[in-house]
Amino acid sequence: MKKLVCGCFGNIYYATILKDGLMSDRGRVDVTDDAINAVIDHLHSMELYEKEGHSGYDIPKKDGGEIRLRLYDADKYKLVRKDN
Repeated sequence: MKKLVCGCFGNIYYATILKDGLMSDRGRVDVTDDAINAVIDHLHSMELYEKEGHSGYDIPKKDGGEIRLRLYDADKYKLVRKDN
């Protein structure tokens, strides 16, 4: 079965997944830039981005809390670190 997978060095591949769950190195295609651009296009097309200049996903962490994947208009927002 072919699917999108992330390799151990961070590249995204369209590759065959073997029966043991590992990615085959034969015929795999590096689609990192295309995958990132597709995600950016997806987030940019969301209704929230059109209305407020930001959009994204909140992803639960296994140990609690969230990871946020965000696209925001830098002319409207800035990213700041929380002080704990």
